[in-house]
Amino acid sequence: MPGALDTLFVPGIIGKPVRVEATDPISGQHVSLVVDREGAREVNPAGALVSMVVPDGPFGYDVIESFCHRVLFFASEETGTKWIAEQPDAKLLSVEQAFELGRALTDRIAPGIAQ
Repeated sequence: MPGALDTLFVPGIIGKPVRVEATDPISGQHVSLVVDREGAREVNPAGALVSMVVPDGPFGYDVIESFCHRVLFFASEETGTKWIAEQPDAKLLSVEQAFELGRALTDRIAPGIAQ
């Protein structure tokens, strides 16, 4: 299962819109959205959030466990806040903020690829 961040920047790289569906790990509530080069739309529920882990150094061999599996969609601020309360290195972002972060990372790593 890809991390939430992957689903927000890969559609820009492949140049096709993608429907993303996830489950809030706390409530089990369904989260869905459509992502393309321009951003995320049709976000349901409208207040969905994304957890973002702030690494304390470069990623090693365990990037999937230490990062990808901890960057998740949440249906509400309530469930996201409950989850990050036990994750001292995590923050909550709006879907739009997470999309922009993914775009910025893509531009930094592979300039021009998501144009």
